[in-house]
Amino acid sequence: EDPHGMGRLVSLLGDGDESVRNAAILLLLGLSRSSAAVRQFIIFEEGMERLLAILHEEGGLGDSSVARDCLDLVAVLCGEGGGGRNMLASSRQALEMLVPLLEWWRCSEWRKESVEPEEEDEEEDEEE
Repeated sequence: EDPHGMGRLVSLLGDGDESVRNAAILLLLGLSRSSAAVRQFIIFEEGMERLLAILHEEGGLGDSSVARDCLDLVAVLCGEGGGGRNMLASSRQALEMLVPLLEWWRCSEWRKESVEPEEEDEEEDEEE
C-alpha cells in the first residue's frame, strides 16, 4: 500500500490530460460512495474546489458527462459523513465557483424543462 495513494489520486483532478482527469473523477466517485474516510480525505485535499473548477471548465451543468460525474461526486461529498456541506458553506473559493454554476442553472432551458411540472399532471390533481 502507498500511504500517499489517495493524495495522488485527488491530485489527478488537476491533470492536464483529460482522460486521466476523467478516470480519476470516476474512480473517486466509486470510492467515495462506500467510505466516509475517503469522502473526508477528498474534501481535506481540496477536492471539492477542484471538482467545481472542472465543472466551470466544462461549461456548467450542460450535456457534458464529465460535468455530470463531477456533480455526482460533489453530491456524494455533501452527503452524510463527509463534511462537504460545511466545507462548501465555509469556503469562499468554493462559493465563488458555485455561484456561476447556479446562475447558469437558473437561466438554462434544461432547468425549465426538467423542473416545471407538466400541465396535464396539474389538471389531474385538480380533478381528484
